[in-house]
Amino acid sequence: MTNEPLRYKVYLTPLISKTEYAAAEIEISDYVEFSGIGSIVGQIDNGDFDIGVFTYSNVTIRTVNGNGKFNVPTDNRSLFPYSRDLAKIRVEFLDGDGNVFTTFKGVINDEATNQNYQKRSVSFKVLSYDSILKKILIPADLISNGDTFKEAMTKILNRVEVLTLLNFDVSDLNPSLNLALDVGSYFDDLTSRDGLNDLLLASNSILLIDDSDNIIVKARLENSNTPWEFYNEGDIGGRENVISVKKFNTGLQRTFNSVKVNNSVSNNDDYIETYNLKQKEITLDFITTTATQEAIADNILDEFKTPKIEMEIEVDVKNFEEVVLLDICRFNYTSLLRKPPGQDFISSYGQHDYGTVDYPDEIREFNIPPNIKYKVIKFNKKPKNRLVSFTIRQVGKNIGDGYFS
Repeated sequence: MTNEPLRYKVYLTPLISKTEYAAAEIEISDYVEFSGIGSIVGQIDNGDFDIGVFTYSNVTIRTVNGNGKFNVPTDNRSLFPYSRDLAKIRVEFLDGDGNVFTTFKGVINDEATNQNYQKRSVSFKVLSYDSILKKILIPADLISNGDTFKEAMTKILNRVEVLTLLNFDVSDLNPSLNLALDVGSYFDDLTSRDGLNDLLLASNSILLIDDSDNIIVKARLENSNTPWEFYNEGDIGGRENVISVKKFNTGLQRTFNSVKVNNSVSNNDDYIETYNLKQKEITLDFITTTATQEAIADNILDEFKTPKIEMEIEVDVKNFEEVVLLDICRFNYTSLLRKPPGQDFISSYGQHDYGTVDYPDEIREFNIPPNIKYKVIKFNKKPKNRLVSFTIRQVGKNIGDGYFS
């Protein structure tokens, strides 16, 4: 172990033409203000009462600009020979033990850049690579009547503007539902992001970018990793690594036991009786066939028909930098025990004669069973405090699943 302090480094790769980047990165760490790296957020299901499909992440980088290095390209001192917009930013995390991780990769969104002349600083909003999809229009007649969802996604993603930043292989597109669309002209002149958003929603899938910048489309199924282990304060094995637990809920806010797609409705009467009606209405103007609408409604209903426990946990980033969205985890949230009045120790079952000691009191307001299997649906990395928060959701689709055996 090197026992160095935790720290971050920031690198810039400027554009030298519309679709060409400089051959080498430029380290700009010395120009990033202390605490100048904002929170890094990425998520799948992007809010209560909603179904998310994209995994955008973003960060704000605040730089010292007394020497004009971060000015617009017309300033000959600028590090940007062509454009600040879409210049690449990479953030490294050094964990103090000699390990280095790339914790974020993205491109500058120059329309959100703020320059403070009095403080001689420039703040850049940096969006993950998939944000490029918001800047690319879908040409008229690109999508045809009868294209499957996968075929339409392929046409949208396999474009030179996308491939400037990202890698594309059709074998990585595996939507949960792959049906034929009816109205290809619906997509004419939409942004690629909006078109994909509709296709992902219809196919009940998500789009994410892996560590090698590959575009992945997949169902919301959890990854197959060895589970990350989280332990609360007072863990009997002394393994506690969770700093706080927030926003614990039963998952009812993301439960839909009735799904309406255009004019077709799919219901689960048993769960409506149990949890009251919770309907999600979705309009898909490119789908007119009733059977297709029904299949989409059935598929989304199957995913979200039952409540699954959700919560937010905060931990030290050093131990969990490599956690990615949809990773499996478990949370051992055991009771806190309090010594009985007049007794200077906490007794253990089987260690004392019956009736000679008092057993401890449990002082937590509730317990979370340790056998629940969760997946990560959101992260919020906080470089300023060296912390990260994960929103975790119980896996599975039915009441009886989502547990470790």
